[in-house]
Amino acid sequence: MQGPVNTTSPGGQLIFQIFCALAEHECNGLVQGTPTVKQLYEAGQQSTR
Repeated sequence: MQGPVNTTSPGGQLIFQIFCALAEHECNGLVQGTPTVKQLYEAGQQSTR
């Protein structure tokens, strides 16, 4: 896609919302796939015992 998206038109707003939904979906997938700090801490504690 080249050029700006006209977000004042209904079609431009739809494209913008689709891109936002895709970005949010990608972000949620990254967060769910990343170990939490607590999990990393517990794994470190187990390896030193």
